[in-house]
Amino acid sequence: MRSQRRAQPLGRGQAILLQAVLFALQHGSAAAMAYALVCGLGLGWLADRTGHLWPGMLLHSANNLLVLAIPVYLFQISDRVLTSRSVDTLV
Repeated sequence: MRSQRRAQPLGRGQAILLQAVLFALQHGSAAAMAYALVCGLGLGWLADRTGHLWPGMLLHSANNLLVLAIPVYLFQISDRVLTSRSVDTLV
């Protein structure tokens, strides 16, 4: 009987907060954890609101893609700046 009481589900807000904290703990550094906590809260809210995981999974994938793509893009720009002699090559 006691274990059944402990297994009672959390409320919506508590569940969203718990999953966001667990999501944040998976991300290493303090800055990454803070960002992941905010994202986890938003994605948890989205999953609760829609009743589906797919929208959050798509947003998480898009976020990861941007995190990987932006440094590559910035590196290409900096490489062009360092190797060019004209501002026209940046356009």
